[in-house]
Amino acid sequence: MKLILFGNSELAKIISIYFEQSGKIVDGYIVDEKFKKKDFFNGKPLYDTNYFLDNFNNENVELFICIGDLKINKLREEKYNFFKSKGFKFVSLIHKNVNIGNNVKLGEHLLILEGNNIQHNAQIGDNSFLWSSNHIGHSSTIGKNVFISSHVTISGCTLIGNNSFIGVGSTFANNIKIGKFNYFSNGCNITTNTEDYQIYKSSKPILSKVKSNEFFK
Repeated sequence: MKLILFGNSELAKIISIYFEQSGKIVDGYIVDEKFKKKDFFNGKPLYDTNYFLDNFNNENVELFICIGDLKINKLREEKYNFFKSKGFKFVSLIHKNVNIGNNVKLGEHLLILEGNNIQHNAQIGDNSFLWSSNHIGHSSTIGKNVFISSHVTISGCTLIGNNSFIGVGSTFANNIKIGKFNYFSNGCNITTNTEDYQIYKSSKPILSKVKSNEFFK
């Protein structure tokens, strides 16, 4: 079974390292034809999508889509659905240093990096990415096509809607429902339900008029 990654960005390089650390060998990469400038990427063959579809059997290949939160995760969702419609199977990348509780339900094509804590009875939907060191509380549900950055706290019994993006260090209270296609910048503190298609920005840091060398004399 060959492991082929879609993408030729920095994200694809980082995900390749994680796969290789887990013992899986990356056999090549795919991009759409307009993005194919070379025949190799990261030391492996780089195929355009049409060539790949014409020359690879979906029974002998497993795929991983290396696309982050572009277009609030819509682009990753489109590629995932496209290759799924062609009969290809997907692999998940779940780091060995992830703590997964009892009765946790995991979808397919997941990225869950080191330091994540997923408590009992939680659910993670298909095609969702959890970067390093997040807390997913008990009985919470992460929808499909979600991107959670690092050091995010999602309290118990909370729902994160499909295609949402959560920035670094954001926190969510227990027992709330987050709408689909929500965008949260770094450091948001969310305590109530949200509607679909909302954007939340945390307050900007306040610059003191006093210089540090004067304050800490």
